[in-house]
Amino acid sequence: MNMNREVFKERQRILNAERQQHFRNQNQKRPSEKENIPITRPTKKTKKVGNEVNQLAQIPKARIYPWVSTGLERHLLGQMNHRCSKCGAMMWIDETVNKSSKSPVFTICCANGKVILPLLQELPYPLNILLLENNPHSCLFQQNIRMYNSALSFTSLGANIDHQITGVGGVYTFRIHGEMYHRID
Repeated sequence: MNMNREVFKERQRILNAERQQHFRNQNQKRPSEKENIPITRPTKKTKKVGNEVNQLAQIPKARIYPWVSTGLERHLLGQMNHRCSKCGAMMWIDETVNKSSKSPVFTICCANGKVILPLLQELPYPLNILLLENNPHSCLFQQNIRMYNSALSFTSLGANIDHQITGVGGVYTFRIHGEMYHRID
C-alpha cells in the first residue's frame, strides 16, 4: 500500500510539472505573433520547472503511466518448476531468498514452514474428468468455465442464518454458521 502511495505521489508531481510546462508553452506566442512585447528572461523558477520536466522525460513512460506499454520488452520468469521443501508449492527460481539453484529456499508460500495448510481433497469424479480430460465435453467446459462461475455467483443462498445479529440496528451484518449452499432451481 505504501508503494502505491509513493507511485501515486510521483505521478501527481510529474503530471503537475507537465501541466505547468504545457501552460507556459501555451502562453508563449510565436515570434511572428509578437507585437512590441519586451523580451523577458526566464526566471529561476521557470528554469527549475523546465529542468524538472526534462529530467522527468528520462523516466520510462511505463513507470509513470502503467497503462502505456510502448517500448517495453517482455520479462520472462522461466518455468515454475521448483518446489518449496517445506510445503511443496511450485515456485519460480527468482522467488528464492538465498539465490541457490541447487537447494533454493522459498518464504513467500509458507513463511519457511510456519504456515501449514491441509492437503487438498480429491476432486469429485465428474469434475475431475471435466477439468483434466481432453474429450469434447471437457474442452467445452474449460472454454466456458468463467461463464459457469459467473452464472452461479448470483444464485440464492441457503444457510442457517444467525438471527441474533441480523435483527439489530447499525451496519448490516450477515453471519452464517456452518456450510453455505447455492440453490440452483
